[in-house]
Amino acid sequence: RWDAPVWYMERFHIQPERLNPSSPIKQLSFLEVINKKNRKLLQQYFRYGIGITNLSLGNLRSELQYVRNFLKEIDQPENESVCTLTPTQMDIYFKDLQAKELQIGSYNKTIMAILHFFQFLLVRRCIERIPFSEEVYLKKEVYVHHNRSVAPNIVQEILTKLYLFPEEIRLMYLHLWAVGLRISEVCTLKGNAYYIQGQGAWIQVYQIKMRTYKRIPIPAALYQLMKVYIRKHHIQADDYVFQNQKGGAYSYNTFRLRLLKYCAENHIQNGEYLFKSHDYRHTIATSLYDAGVPIQSIREYLGHAYEEMTLQYIDYMPKKIEKANTAYFSKHGSLAAELLKKEGDKDNGK
Repeated sequence: RWDAPVWYMERFHIQPERLNPSSPIKQLSFLEVINKKNRKLLQQYFRYGIGITNLSLGNLRSELQYVRNFLKEIDQPENESVCTLTPTQMDIYFKDLQAKELQIGSYNKTIMAILHFFQFLLVRRCIERIPFSEEVYLKKEVYVHHNRSVAPNIVQEILTKLYLFPEEIRLMYLHLWAVGLRISEVCTLKGNAYYIQGQGAWIQVYQIKMRTYKRIPIPAALYQLMKVYIRKHHIQADDYVFQNQKGGAYSYNTFRLRLLKYCAENHIQNGEYLFKSHDYRHTIATSLYDAGVPIQSIREYLGHAYEEMTLQYIDYMPKKIEKANTAYFSKHGSLAAELLKKEGDKDNGK
């Protein structure tokens, strides 16, 4: 039923590598598009996306949301379709989009999603040409640094009280703190992920977002803990290490809610600690950079495609400034004394 207004993903046979088991997508909805002609075109586009392309279901859902919003917001009579849109109408739409003051990343993604939709219509000969030029509307995105490292006192408090948390929550947290994995990667680790190579312990991680594997070193203590856990729970090589009640991958939302619950119950930061799993990737990146690890190596460790992305994860400026201040004032004394000294030099003609 490709013409059904809602597609339930459990009825599709999609390659496992295109799915995120820790945050499954249960359905794709086209109900929001009232114009029936536009809804049919949108369904044809996503039939192509699911059946022909190799895009992940997460990427397809994001694309659907952008295009669906576009089709909802354009002002067209019921007897017309998106195929009749003129450059003037598209210009009005994009100017209205700019007025919403979206983040540049979201704004550009919206434009590119709409472009992909029109490219499909062009190939299918539904239109003779695309009614806009994306170069006119795309904005230059300047990567902004995010200061999100977890404060050492918070980490210390959690580690001190970690024995009070359930076993699987303890171990999942250690993968965030000690290794800096994405939470989706932690939730989907398999029994054969841990191994010894040479003198060190390693972990093999499937990066759902990048759709590639990466292999990175881990602390020997974590390796030993996980081997005990795997033996204790009879986890096989292809089993998920952290499982839901049905044996599937542990849900990200379940982990987040449970960790928040136990942080509150154990009065982490007086019960007010707001846990964000991605902050620990910032902490690891900053720690590596502070230890002198090159940006390129940190990028490979985190699994980023570009160094610009990695730079957003490194909270280097505050520490660099703090170190420079410490070095300066340990040599010259207080700021007031230094200013007085310079004033005295001026009075003496120096």
